[in-house]
Amino acid sequence: MSTDTNEQKETIVLIVDDVDYTRQLLRNAVLSVANSDQIKTKRFKFINASNGHDTFAKIEQFNPALIFLDIELPDMNGIEILKQIKAKNGKSCVIMVSGESTIDNVKNSLMSGAAGFIVKPFSAVKVSDALKNFEKRKV
Repeated sequence: MSTDTNEQKETIVLIVDDVDYTRQLLRNAVLSVANSDQIKTKRFKFINASNGHDTFAKIEQFNPALIFLDIELPDMNGIEILKQIKAKNGKSCVIMVSGESTIDNVKNSLMSGAAGFIVKPFSAVKVSDALKNFEKRKV
């Protein structure tokens, strides 16, 4: 059994979006940033959810450290999900993701406890910024 203190633990990431392709793109963007020298976190375990109901089940089961949460889901509004996440477990870092970057969406997300906001289609720079913000918060 290794007692190496430099061994990095996996960071559990929950990606919530009703479109599978978008979840895959976001996962690949996170891995791309992790493989660069831009962030310290290198090991991730990805969990997916496609609706609000599934999101709460996955949070209960896996207790993710980082959540990428779409605002437009088939059964619930992502901002309402965010409020419930923050009320139950304020420790998860939640980054909102949306194709609609209206001032109201961004403002409501941040006021409800989101650590950031990424607009679809997202860029590697935005994902990198979100991960850097996550690392600052988890220290």
